[in-house]
Amino acid sequence: METHFENIREIVLKELDSAEFFIYASVAWITDYPIIEKLIQKIESGIRIELIINDDDRFEKRKVQFDTFRKAGGNLYLYKNDVGLMHNKFCVIDFTTTLTGSYNWSHAAATVHKENIIIARDDTKFSKEFAREFKKIKKECVLYAGKQTNYDVSNYAYIDSTYYGIDYVEKDGKYYEVPIIIYNISQGNKFGIIQFQLSEPTQTPPKKIFGFWTEPIRKPPETYKDFECLFPNLSNEELKKKVKNEFPDFKESSGGLIVEGGRTWYNFECLDPNLLKYVIQ
Repeated sequence: METHFENIREIVLKELDSAEFFIYASVAWITDYPIIEKLIQKIESGIRIELIINDDDRFEKRKVQFDTFRKAGGNLYLYKNDVGLMHNKFCVIDFTTTLTGSYNWSHAAATVHKENIIIARDDTKFSKEFAREFKKIKKECVLYAGKQTNYDVSNYAYIDSTYYGIDYVEKDGKYYEVPIIIYNISQGNKFGIIQFQLSEPTQTPPKKIFGFWTEPIRKPPETYKDFECLFPNLSNEELKKKVKNEFPDFKESSGGLIVEGGRTWYNFECLDPNLLKYVIQ
């Protein structure tokens, strides 16, 4: 058994290059370009490769490389860390070599952090123990199919103004007052509002919120028929006359997008992990 504390990236690349049949790796974060490129090269040479990583923003930022990995024939499994992280860093090569230790396959691990790696060679029993764990974790994962996620189209919405108010929350059949904070937000030609429960009276509003714009908000059609509840039992002509007298500024409309000052009103989905639990749907 070998231990290494220096030049770990080069050691990992060398071990990956030695694979003759397959590579199974469960590594919390794989973001290092040289390693991803080496994996793609090994797939193209006929080696079977399966990876398990966490499904989070670090994966999203390397999706282009992983799309190439997937299209080359590699299988990438995403661990949905709703409860906790998949924090392993191990790799099984050909049931003969096992790599484990603190080392994530990341640029920061290769260039900044103090890390270690342990290599067990020619130990089939040891390798199979890690392979069984790999198989177990894989059952809790989703096979990445190269589909776009919300993170791909996300960006920052900037806060134009802030308001404070009260919302009512139902619990055990009773309604309770909850202080809320309302942000008018915008980005380019889009604008909207988003509401949060006020976690602290002195909460400082952020300057921007991370998330993505969904569908535009549309005005419903407005017709004279909308006033039938106010003026029942009238013919169509009588209803129109009554509405014109009572509401001279009213005009029928077919609805459509809400546009103000050249900007269109959209819904916005917050992705900021620090704010998500306070979002009011």
